[in-house]
Amino acid sequence: MSHTEATDLQAAASEAEAGRRVVVSFDGKRLAVMPAEDLARLEAYEAEEEDRALAEEARASVVEFSASGESGKPVEELRREFGLDCEG
Repeated sequence: MSHTEATDLQAAASEAEAGRRVVVSFDGKRLAVMPAEDLARLEAYEAEEEDRALAEEARASVVEFSASGESGKPVEELRREFGLDCEG
């Protein structure tokens, strides 16, 4: 998708409202104004990327732990150790 250049915020907002992405220069910086739907897609993409990165970190941790030869602790022991005993 292409973008439009605008010189003022009101024009940028009008363009974005019409479904176009807009680049506005402010204090020498290029800023983007976009339709809310585009922002929602960008945020969803960022969340998916974060989830993928966390999953990869978890996989790497499992591989590292498995290679260490250490044995794990039972969940019940960890709950007691961290004060997470759910019995009440």
